[in-house]
Amino acid sequence: MLSRTILTGLLAASLTGCSTPYKAGETALDPALLEECPLPVLTGNTNAALADYAVRLEQALAACNADKRILRERLR
Repeated sequence: MLSRTILTGLLAASLTGCSTPYKAGETALDPALLEECPLPVLTGNTNAALADYAVRLEQALAACNADKRILRERLR
């Protein structure tokens, strides 16, 4: 009889042990990952430097924002 009481107590404790239930499909993400990317720095004062900056700017933002878009979609 004592073992049945102990087992019942352990079962009750295991059912109430979690304060927050786990939800399938939840993903913990750092909110900083959802921020927009910083702009590359323009170095130089020539047309070539400006052209290089434009290319780096487009590449950096396209790559970064593609990752951010995926993360935002996963949170929906």
